[in-house]
Amino acid sequence: MRTIYRQNPGNAPKAEIDQQPFFQKKAARGLELRRKGWTWKRIARSLKIPDLNGNPDPGLTFKIVMEHYQPRLPVTLDRLGAPLTCYTCGRPMRHYRSKYNAVKAELDGFLFASQAEMRRYSELQLLEKAGEIKDLVIHPSWPLKVNGELVCNYEADFQYYDIQKSALIIEDVKGMKTPIYRLKAKLMKAVYDIVIKEVKA
Repeated sequence: MRTIYRQNPGNAPKAEIDQQPFFQKKAARGLELRRKGWTWKRIARSLKIPDLNGNPDPGLTFKIVMEHYQPRLPVTLDRLGAPLTCYTCGRPMRHYRSKYNAVKAELDGFLFASQAEMRRYSELQLLEKAGEIKDLVIHPSWPLKVNGELVCNYEADFQYYDIQKSALIIEDVKGMKTPIYRLKAKLMKAVYDIVIKEVKA
């Protein structure tokens, strides 16, 4: 089950992030390079500050160097290579890695399980603006109960209303269908009579 980390840091895991020295060094080095006349894009490349696509991020670099901004979302810190420390035991936390090598991505305050899911989110936003769909919901969740007993919860990637088809669509971006997903898909059909639309990653 994926967890949504919205822009409110309170939804993030309880982890004390040992990031201050890390970003102080980057800020000091970036200021030094800026005084030499380097462009922000060149500084971003030198300091290894990438955007979601892996390209140098001059905007984030400017914020870190000039505004002393310190990202707090774990997925962003992971992208920048910042160290994470567990709040309770003080041990280093492992960086985000997926069993199926999916790279987590962050956009508009949402944490997506893969780059493909993030791209699909951008596509659905365009479709919503074009008036082809409406009521887009990110990571909707359903309790799956059998005979009154909660078996598990299913969290889809997207839910929206397709205007042309006059139908509510529940969508999941899938690279590999795990046994757990197959079971939950069958339960969704049995409990709610919902067939999940699968979009290949």
